[in-house]
Amino acid sequence: MLELLVHEPTQKAKNTPLLFIHGAWHGAWCWEEHFLPYFAERGYAVYAPSLRGHGQSSGQERLRWSS
Repeated sequence: MLELLVHEPTQKAKNTPLLFIHGAWHGAWCWEEHFLPYFAERGYAVYAPSLRGHGQSSGQERLRWSS
């Protein structure tokens, strides 16, 4: 399963949702403190998945051997 962080808009929703994708050796957590709340407060539905093997997503046992 993939971890997915979701912040719904706190005011009138904009038409375009935002998708945040992390870089190598990070996870959805890197957007959680500042970016997701910031854009949700401005009316955007925001989504941040942790790619396979990162954050709370499954597959970490295989990622350890790829470098």
